[in-house]
Amino acid sequence: MKKKLLLTVVCVLLIATLCALFAGCTQENYKQKAIATNFSDKVYSNGGLAVVYGEYLYFINGYPGYEVDNTFGKVVKGAIMRVALKDNKPSGEPVTIVPKNVYGTDAEYGGLYIVNDYIYYSTPNSERDSSGKQKTNQMKLMRTKVDGSVTEEILAFNDFSVVFAVEGDRLIYVRDNYLYTVDLTQKKFEAVKVEENTILTNYKMVPGYIIYCMYVDNNSEDYIMKSYKWSGGEPVVLMEASMLRKDKDATTTYTLSLINAESDQSTYTLYYTKTDNELNTPEVGICSYTFDKENPVFEKSKEVRYTNNTATTTNLNFSHFAKTGNYVLAHSDKTITIFNQDGTFFKTVKKDTDGELAPTLVTFSETIVVKKVVERDDGVYLWYTMSEVLYEIKLFSIENGAYVYDEFNAKKIFSGKFDTAWLSFEEINGVIYYFNTDISKNIYYYIIPDEVTSDTDTAAGKLLGVITEEDFIAAF
Repeated sequence: MKKKLLLTVVCVLLIATLCALFAGCTQENYKQKAIATNFSDKVYSNGGLAVVYGEYLYFINGYPGYEVDNTFGKVVKGAIMRVALKDNKPSGEPVTIVPKNVYGTDAEYGGLYIVNDYIYYSTPNSERDSSGKQKTNQMKLMRTKVDGSVTEEILAFNDFSVVFAVEGDRLIYVRDNYLYTVDLTQKKFEAVKVEENTILTNYKMVPGYIIYCMYVDNNSEDYIMKSYKWSGGEPVVLMEASMLRKDKDATTTYTLSLINAESDQSTYTLYYTKTDNELNTPEVGICSYTFDKENPVFEKSKEVRYTNNTATTTNLNFSHFAKTGNYVLAHSDKTITIFNQDGTFFKTVKKDTDGELAPTLVTFSETIVVKKVVERDDGVYLWYTMSEVLYEIKLFSIENGAYVYDEFNAKKIFSGKFDTAWLSFEEINGVIYYFNTDISKNIYYYIIPDEVTSDTDTAAGKLLGVITEEDFIAAF
C-alpha cells in the first residue's frame, strides 16, 4: 500500500514538473527583496529607453532582441536598471530593479513608463511551449514597483503588434486597430474596448488624451475625429462632416488623417490632412485646429489651413509640424517651411533681390528627421538628425520678446552610433542616452557640453549600464 502511495506521489510530482517545464502551466516566480528607494512624484520622460524618477534614472540595460533567455532573475542585458543622478547626470554604480528583458516594436510610444511608483514595460513571454522553448515571440505587459519588491503580469498577447502607454490609473493600448483601456486600480486587470469599431492607425497620444479617426458607418470616404480622455468617460467628437461643411444643407463628406499633435497645459493642437468628396476637392489640404482641453468645441472659422490643391502650393508633403511663438514650422524631406500662425507663409527678403519677399524655406543637403524644437532665452533652435548625426540650427533670435529670423549655420551635437531598430536616442536634461551599435547595442550616455566646437568629440559616450562578458569580449 505504501509503495502504491509513494508511486502515486512521484507520478503527480513528475506530471507537475513536466507541466511547468514544457507547457508554461505555472506562473514565474517574481519574488525578490526590495531595494532601498527614496520614493518620489517627480517623473520625467516617460515612453523611452530612460525615465527620470526623483533622484534616479531608470533605464533599459541594452537591446538584445527577443530571442534570448528571459527567465526572471537571470537577465542582465535588456533588464531595467537604475542609477543615481547628480546634477542631472548619472552617478555611481547601476542597480538591477527588474531582471526581465524589456523588448518592444513601437518606436513612438513603447518604452518605459513610471506611474504611481510602478514601472510599466513590455517583455517577451518566458513561458515554455511543448518543446521546452520559451515563447519569446509573444508579448507580456507587466509592471514592477520602483523598488523591485512587487512584479505583476497585466496582459499577454501572441505577438508584439500592440502599442501601449500608461498615464494616471489607466493603461491604454491599440491591438488589431481596436482601442482598449485597462483600469490599473483593480485587483484583476481587464481590458475594455473604448470603441466597438476599429480606429485608424494614425492616432496620436498627448498628455491626458488619445486622438484618433474612424470611419462613419464603415464608409471609407466619411471620417470622424475623436478624443478619449485617459481618465475614462465617453469619447468626444472633435470633427465630423456636419461641422466641416460650409453650407449646412450640403452633403459633403471628408477623409481625415492626423499628422501630429502638440499639447500644453490647457490646449492641444492637431495637424491633419483633409480631403472632401466634391468636384475638384476644393477643401483639400493640410490644416490645424487648437482645442481647449476642458471644452473641445470645433468652430469652422478657427480652422487654420496651410496648403490647398492648387499647383502653386506645397500640397500634402509635410510630415511634421511644430509651433513656436507666432510661427509654425513644417517639415518636408529636406526642407523646413515657416508659416505664420494663421496659415499664411512667413516671408523674408529673397536673396539677390531688391526687397522682394518670398516664403521662408530652410533647406538641407539631405533628408532630415525632426527631433524637437528647443526654445531658449536667446532664440529658437531646431534639433534634427541627418545621416544619423544629431544637429542643431538656430531659426530665430529672441530680441526684447520679438522673434527675429536670420540664416544661421548648423552645428553638430552628437555623432555616436545609436540604434534605431526600436527606441532611438533620447535627450534628458542635457544628456543623451542611446543603444550603442558599436558596442553590441549596450546602453551608453553622452553629456552635451555647454559649448560645442569643431574640436569636440561628439561621439565620446560612456557605458551607463552593465555589459555582459560576452559583449565585452566582442567589443574590446
